[in-house]
Amino acid sequence: MKNKFLYFLIAGSLFAGSLYLTSCEPKTDKPAVAKDTINHLLVSNDYLLKGEFNKAIEESNIQLKNDSLKNDSLNSIAYYNIGSALEMSGNYAKAVEYYTKAINVSPNLVLAYYKRGLSKKMTGNTEESIADLAKAVELKPDFVIAMIEIAHMKKDFEKSLIEMLTNSINKKTDSDMLYQYRGLYQYSKDKKAALSDFEQAIKLNPGNIEALYHSGLLYGEMNDYAKAVEQMTKIIELDKNYKSAYFYRGVYNYNNGKTDIACADFNKAKELGETSVEKYIKDYCSK
Repeated sequence: MKNKFLYFLIAGSLFAGSLYLTSCEPKTDKPAVAKDTINHLLVSNDYLLKGEFNKAIEESNIQLKNDSLKNDSLNSIAYYNIGSALEMSGNYAKAVEYYTKAINVSPNLVLAYYKRGLSKKMTGNTEESIADLAKAVELKPDFVIAMIEIAHMKKDFEKSLIEMLTNSINKKTDSDMLYQYRGLYQYSKDKKAALSDFEQAIKLNPGNIEALYHSGLLYGEMNDYAKAVEQMTKIIELDKNYKSAYFYRGVYNYNNGKTDIACADFNKAKELGETSVEKYIKDYCSK
């Protein structure tokens, strides 16, 4: 169910992007047809989200038959939607055919390579699956999900993923997500390198809560409690309901000798539903 939701989300995101691209294209002398085309794609996308795959295919086919512009981005989305419907129905081989049609119309359609790669993986074609996923990363260097899929098909998952993340960082250094994920997968083996990556992610995006959280944990492990408290405080400023940030800020404040402040954080974490804080309140705040 989780994978299905991800696929639907991707389909919707791609469709929204296609409408933006279409709005930038030269206007045709047949606006009524273009409007009708967009309506069919909206309906098709809605059926995809509802899991009504046959109806999604029907609406996309109507668009393909009615639209006289056979090589525009809207047709590629129609092929893509049909591919998504087939894939979600378990017809992976046929899905590959339609993702290929989408790519033939729009060679830079990143998600079509990604979804075709996933479908090829399901048919057991690992080599071509990796090639498609790699193409998606080539077109979108911060496409971390595609990298993770590739790494799962390699012998050494973590090594492969870190190598791909590093390659993408060398090509695209302004993506906080690349540094965040490399930090996550370096965490267990090289804490200093991981911390450096988290800090770079935060520099690129001060609102990256995951990078703030994991950097805070690392500062805590390194006994730099003041810095750890600072990171958890930044998270709370961004999200006042982040219960784990209150919990760990309480831990680090306690380790810094600030028991009253720590207990206030522990109680706030408990109020927000953090169950692991009960022992700390009993041991440190009930005296």
